[in-house]
Amino acid sequence: MIHAILICPLAWYTATTPELTADKVYGDNYAWYTCASIAGGYFAWDLGVTCLHLSTWGFGALIHAAACLAVYTIALSPIFAYYGTFFLLWEASTPFLNMRWFLLQYGMKDTPIYFWNGLLLVLSFFIVRICLGLLVSYDFHTTSYELFLKGDLPWQTIVVLSIANVVLNSLNIYWFGLIFQGAVRAIRTSRLGGNAHRHAE
Repeated sequence: MIHAILICPLAWYTATTPELTADKVYGDNYAWYTCASIAGGYFAWDLGVTCLHLSTWGFGALIHAAACLAVYTIALSPIFAYYGTFFLLWEASTPFLNMRWFLLQYGMKDTPIYFWNGLLLVLSFFIVRICLGLLVSYDFHTTSYELFLKGDLPWQTIVVLSIANVVLNSLNIYWFGLIFQGAVRAIRTSRLGGNAHRHAE
């Protein structure tokens, strides 16, 4: 949660700096190196923790951590800093996911704060990871393909980053499906509970 709260404002600021907006491929500055270093350190830690507790977090989290670590290590080259900052905005949904876990641990599943936090989780995940994620990814793949045709970048770099992007977007879509299904079940359960209560009265 701390990483997400710290990195999102920094990533948004960095994405709007003149150096990055003027050159989406090679543009860089101190703010970008700060972003990428923090993100790389976090994903290295995340990968280690996930490996130690694989039975708890699952292979999806392992793939996510490994792919993100690879991306932000390569991006320190620097390369594709503009896109890297926008992809860090995916973390905007993380605080709500973490808060959901805490609320469950403290037995607060039936409280209003759990409901509203869940709603914000669904909305933030859809906006930053699905809508923004796919839009920026399309621009990234278009730019990457043009560079590939021109031979301006090693094809290995383009392939690794493109595969990582597809994998991460696929995980986001899969996870959003699970989150959305959970939200629908929660709403249905809430309605059934309300109806049962009114009939009892």
